[in-house]
Amino acid sequence: MAILNFPSNPTVDDTYEENGITYTWDGDKWTASSSGSGDIYVNVSGDSMTGDLTVPSLNGGPLAGLRNQLINGDFRVWQRGTPVTVSGPTGIGYGPDRWRASINGTTMTRGTGLGVNYPGAFGVRVNVSGGASCSIAQPIELPQAGHFGPFTPGSSWTLSAYFEDPSTASFNVLFATGAVGPGEVWAGGPVKTLDTANGKTRVSQTFVVPSSMDSSRTSCLVVLQDNVNNRVFAQAQFEPGPVATPFEQRPIGLELSLCQRYYFTPSGTSRPYQMCTGTNAGSNWYSKTATFPVTMRTTPSIEVFSEYGEGIAGLLGTNGNNRIAAGDTQVGSGGNDGIAVKAKDTTGDGTTAGFYFSIRADAEL
Repeated sequence: MAILNFPSNPTVDDTYEENGITYTWDGDKWTASSSGSGDIYVNVSGDSMTGDLTVPSLNGGPLAGLRNQLINGDFRVWQRGTPVTVSGPTGIGYGPDRWRASINGTTMTRGTGLGVNYPGAFGVRVNVSGGASCSIAQPIELPQAGHFGPFTPGSSWTLSAYFEDPSTASFNVLFATGAVGPGEVWAGGPVKTLDTANGKTRVSQTFVVPSSMDSSRTSCLVVLQDNVNNRVFAQAQFEPGPVATPFEQRPIGLELSLCQRYYFTPSGTSRPYQMCTGTNAGSNWYSKTATFPVTMRTTPSIEVFSEYGEGIAGLLGTNGNNRIAAGDTQVGSGGNDGIAVKAKDTTGDGTTAGFYFSIRADAEL
């Protein structure tokens, strides 16, 4: 920064020039004006810009406007519970809402209670059984297949997150079909090391959107990777422009509703959906619509469960047969706002008064 050595004892209209800026004494203070074709400063009393202005922050905080394209970037929401271990034929599984791992045996654990501090309230620890590195990814939904949405070709986007060791941190961004690649990889610039908080270091990298993509692409897949296994990720942000701004703090209610577009399961009660049928229900079928708190991305796949197990509804009443068999608990018709669940009491107990159940609704990409 240039050192300004203003003349002593100036008179009105005296001038002083430094670094291309001319300062004029108005009798009370020095005021600045540019000697070039356009102003290169911003007036403290207000000013107008004719071009784009890139700044790292405003008033020491993040820029407004829901800049972060990642949902649950601070890993607060865990509707599936914690920890979550990936297993199954696809090798893909979700832990913190909207974040998935793609290797069987990967365990994702919420940051609270791990004996380490985080730059935010939470983080996620990723541990791959027998692995040498670990990663976690989020597919950002495109408005429709093959359409860029906010990702204008040629535009710059910056990905940032906190890592335990910046020297082992890496990122990847690509257009993908669903939640996995391969796809069109975005060109990335140099990886930058930013601030350090509570033993974690924020790392960023700016990417450029490719000029084209396959018409089958439905997501922009953002990948965080640490080249050492069993590491922590925190405060992930993917935003427009070439600068990593402070992490965007969103209300928890808003963040939860964004997550529930893709996955929903009730919390806080084992009997969120109940239906009273009256006594002596016999072998009649009864239906209860399970409504969702938000409109989901598409009609979700549904798993019905109760404390008695998967695919089993519980009975309301005083009989000793406290469940409806899996064959007598069925998922009916529905859409992205709710789904019908049908149950039939074949216990022969006339004290039955109804049934109850819970659900898992999955509309992930």
